[in-house]
Amino acid sequence: MDYKIKIKRVENNGAITRIYSEDEKFLLDVPTEANIKMNNNLDVKITKEKYEHKKIKVQLYCLVFRVFDNYSLVSAGGLLCKVPVCLDLDDDVFITIS
Repeated sequence: MDYKIKIKRVENNGAITRIYSEDEKFLLDVPTEANIKMNNNLDVKITKEKYEHKKIKVQLYCLVFRVFDNYSLVSAGGLLCKVPVCLDLDDDVFITIS
């Protein structure tokens, strides 16, 4: 599943950066080293297999821990993400941001 998101807000909290999309469908926690800025537009891929690409800013290996009617919550070792996809509970997925 491929998405292009526009960033509404970025919060830097030490080692973690929280990204909010303009349409409020995405909330992504990423390591600050990914260097995500307000003026960035992001390509987000959600896949079951690892995705390789030269321009990847960060790739998160996640576990789906909660599913709702129109979104899912996933955890990547404590980094939390809200994604606008109904995934299967306890599935492993990769979130790739470039």
